[in-house]
Amino acid sequence: MNSISLIVTDQSGSGSYHVKMVVDEKESGILYLTPEQFAFISKSLWRSCTQDGVIFNAENPFDCEDLEDDE
Repeated sequence: MNSISLIVTDQSGSGSYHVKMVVDEKESGILYLTPEQFAFISKSLWRSCTQDGVIFNAENPFDCEDLEDDE
């Protein structure tokens, strides 16, 4: 595995995110997550990818918070 991306594509009226997961440049599915779930999963994947040398990208146009600021 070389790269993982989480891309928020939409936000429902209740505030949940529709998140496209892309692994090695191939769409792997859609996740439906609360903002808290998205933050947790993004941080977990970022840490794991960093340790294993895998490129990680998270895009969320609905939240301006940067993942690296949480370290």
